Amino acid sequence: MVVYENELLGFFFAPLGTEKVELSRHLGPDGTDNLRRALAEALVEAQDPLLVETAEASIDVPSSFKSVLFRGGGPGERRKVVTFSFKDGFSDSALPLLGILVAVFGGPLALGTGVAAAGAVRTLWQKLVILREPEDAAAIRVLDAVGRVGAAKVAEGARAPTWQDILAATGLDEKAARTALGLLRTRKVVDVESWGDQAEDLDHPLNRWKVRL
Repeated sequence: MVVYENELLGFFFAPLGTEKVELSRHLGPDGTDNLRRALAEALVEAQDPLLVETAEASIDVPSSFKSVLFRGGGPGERRKVVTFSFKDGFSDSALPLLGILVAVFGGPLALGTGVAAAGAVRTLWQKLVILREPEDAAAIRVLDAVGRVGAAKVAEGARAPTWQDILAATGLDEKAARTALGLLRTRKVVDVESWGDQAEDLDHPLNRWKVRL
């Protein structure tokens, strides 16, 4: 599957269904553009043929063709068209969740500038790239649920998802899901945003969880 740079958000947001529209609105034009560029930079810099391959070509872009968002070059100059081919190693990792998780949990500080967005994407990339199926399948399912439920909460104008909402979305039994959540917390991928009751009661169903960027 080949994806052009200006299609990256559509690729990463695809699992969300209708929530991707509301999530894009939540980010706003600047946040959306900063995230897309940060994802592209991370993929280009990865240079790992087991995860993703990139290809470049140059095209002439008229100055009036403002909807073209490819890298490099000013109005009327030649620009680089970057395409990405995602490999099995990428699909078997937690990396396909990268865009959703940064979009949901990034906030204005992480996505307000291109530099901040790039930093958030690189930080989370380093945490997600080590999660691989089949050994980390349960952790990836928990992260997927965090992203999907979190996106729905954003669309509703609500807070970070509760553990009971996340658990219901995983399809895992509670013991396996809690073990996976503990692994993600130990690796500093997720953390508690607010406690449902007293602090450090990790089993409370109303604890609200966030992704650490």
